[in-house]
Amino acid sequence: MGINEGESFFLTLDERQPSGEATAGEYRTGRYIGLLRGNGEVYEKGWRVEGQLWIDGRRIVGRYTRLLPPTAAKDIEGRPLPHAIPVCIVLGEDEEGFGSRYTAPGSTPGAIMIARNVIGRFIYGEWTQP
Repeated sequence: MGINEGESFFLTLDERQPSGEATAGEYRTGRYIGLLRGNGEVYEKGWRVEGQLWIDGRRIVGRYTRLLPPTAAKDIEGRPLPHAIPVCIVLGEDEEGFGSRYTAPGSTPGAIMIARNVIGRFIYGEWTQP
């Protein structure tokens, strides 16, 4: 698809809570379907990702493992894409990931308040669960 390792993009953590970048949402450990905010080239409106968020105190870790393109989406060479594509997406711009510096006031044990739109990036390979 022409996506490079480390390529970053904006990601709405949960498609049920789409909103402005500065708006915070409450998240708990669990499965989520998020929205890619697009880079204008490969993915545009309607691209979703499926994954898991883990909340530990005031920290969030996210790993999205399936890219869900919209119906009739095509790759960069014009070929139809499958319904689901395995990917490795993590939250954060670099290996530091996300921590308490990203949380908003109102976070509680077991739930975290964080901006609904964050930075995600593609990585290659596998990882262990936190």
